[in-house]
Amino acid sequence: MPQKSWSKAEEYIFSFLCIKQYVVPSLTVEEFLDFAQKSLPRLSKSSLKAKLSNVKHLLDSQKISNTIPLKPLRNFSKTNEDAIKDLIESFKLR
Repeated sequence: MPQKSWSKAEEYIFSFLCIKQYVVPSLTVEEFLDFAQKSLPRLSKSSLKAKLSNVKHLLDSQKISNTIPLKPLRNFSKTNEDAIKDLIESFKLR
């Protein structure tokens, strides 16, 4: 399956959803992925799950406590990194 390119808006939407869910948790991973897919219908669940692992790595590297129960993946995009940094600042997580 070819890898889809994420738009900047999709990076921010998904990163926002991740922070809202896993810094202040309320859903299981599967429930979260179902919810995220409704917000980002162009993207497959497997792509969303991989991105969630990227977000885990980015949050961990910024020392932001989170409850993402997945192994962190380091193959994140610059846009994903920028989205996380912007949202950390916006949410005043530091």
